[in-house]
Amino acid sequence: MPRAHFDKVLADEVASRGVEILYQTAVTAVELLDDGTSTTTVVDAEGSSSVIRARFIIDASGYGRVLPRLFGLDKSSGMAPRKALFGHFTDLRRPTTGEGEQITLIIHKQDVWIWVIPFSDGNTSVGFVGDPGFVNQFEGLSAADQLHNLIKLVPFVATRFSDQLPTIEAAGIAAYAVSATQTYGPGFAITGNSSEFIDPIFSSGVTFATESGMIAAQLACKELRRETVDWKSEYADHMAQGVETFRTYVNLWYGGALQDIFFYAQDNAIQGEIKRQICSVLAGNVWDMTNPFVNAKRDRLLTSLSKLVKIY
Repeated sequence: MPRAHFDKVLADEVASRGVEILYQTAVTAVELLDDGTSTTTVVDAEGSSSVIRARFIIDASGYGRVLPRLFGLDKSSGMAPRKALFGHFTDLRRPTTGEGEQITLIIHKQDVWIWVIPFSDGNTSVGFVGDPGFVNQFEGLSAADQLHNLIKLVPFVATRFSDQLPTIEAAGIAAYAVSATQTYGPGFAITGNSSEFIDPIFSSGVTFATESGMIAAQLACKELRRETVDWKSEYADHMAQGVETFRTYVNLWYGGALQDIFFYAQDNAIQGEIKRQICSVLAGNVWDMTNPFVNAKRDRLLTSLSKLVKIY
């Protein structure tokens, strides 16, 4: 499903339940008051400003990162700097079965991969991710021309997309991994990509957005009912566990160990329980501490498994 359509479906459902949604409206300032409430200054498309008073704010602004930006909470994620360059195209040669109906991931180099995401409207998203040196090799051209030249370098992608028309303007994001010094405070909580973004490789942002949004909403409701809430243990520490688990997998992916496991020729050796456990993690079950590929020994276990499959 195209992201814009998906977001609008969610927004319309929320609005149908009585929530007021302001479109084309920017948050320009947030002030936390001594009584635990806050004021948010917003400006609409015509330039008119107004102030919204709230008992609690949940920042779900995604990569816009409103509260981290306004409160100076941005910090380095500690991840290696990488870049993504992507666009949407017509897809007149889309296969009618198999990969044409599924998200396809192409490994071009150990530290460069390509996504191909088919949408239900017939268009397809194509993106290059990884080493900035590779992604930037056509720097100086427009983003559209850079992406077109990268597509031509990969026969699998070029055969399908080299002459297809763009349906949205190509864009790039450099050093996209971001974090925050804190994810909650008096009268506010920061969720999803607003608080942390690691890498697009396993779509972990979807997991974090869903989990953090749900928990932040539940805890905010408790706090508004004057119930005791331990934001550190119930929210920040819980989310940090998931983030660090996914961080392990992202680092081992770009380091090659995870690719060794995924593409092991004698696949039968890692079928069954091991495969199920790893797939469970990548499906978002990053808080299941009974899974050995989630708990504190996950890095060592995955590294050992990588060495084992190289031997056999």
